[in-house]
Amino acid sequence: MIATMAMFTACSQNEAEDIAPISKNNVISLTSSMETMRGVSDPQTNALSANNTVGVFVTSGETTITNGDNNKHTVGNGGALSTTTPMYYPAEDGAKVNIYAYAPYKSGIALATASNFSVATDQSAEAGYLSSDLVCASKENQASSESAVSLTFGHKMSQLQITINNQASLDLSEAAVYITGRLRLHSILQQVLSVMLLVMLLTLRVLQLLALIRKHIRLWYHRQLLQIQRW
Repeated sequence: MIATMAMFTACSQNEAEDIAPISKNNVISLTSSMETMRGVSDPQTNALSANNTVGVFVTSGETTITNGDNNKHTVGNGGALSTTTPMYYPAEDGAKVNIYAYAPYKSGIALATASNFSVATDQSAEAGYLSSDLVCASKENQASSESAVSLTFGHKMSQLQITINNQASLDLSEAAVYITGRLRLHSILQQVLSVMLLVMLLTLRVLQLLALIRKHIRLWYHRQLLQIQRW
């Protein structure tokens, strides 16, 4: 025990000062802003609502970093995002990360996996509105930084406002609005199927033409053989 203590105390104070302390990896801190795209005011026109929660994924290369799998963040003053389970930049020199975020937060969401998203029937209150307003942001090839990374969120849903002019003073307390119509995806699928059908018809026509050419070649070949035999 005495020899061990002597070994640790043998260095002078000057020698100890030459050894640089090992610093921790920088914590990944985030802040948010909102794309201003809507012509009307809503709870998230210019910034994420302070009542909202954000899910964050962070990858380095093909690997999800520790605590970087759907990490739940809360929105604070000035759009700052905070979490109880901090994430850190990789320790490797030159390593960069990719950051993907969405709101509102939902447990069980996995990166690069399709998930269902539904809107609330009643969006008159802020809670119903926020649960229906899907927003996303991303930042790729982010190098280690002591400053907060700014994420600009964009709306992924369209806001529809309907104003009813009740000139007859009817009781509209039980009124309901229904929206019907075909999705654009349906028309795109129709176009794809039409192109595929056209390609199939053209292919069949080409095959028929090749068969006809082959038939004529065989007839010509047999005629040449008959002429040679006559000679």
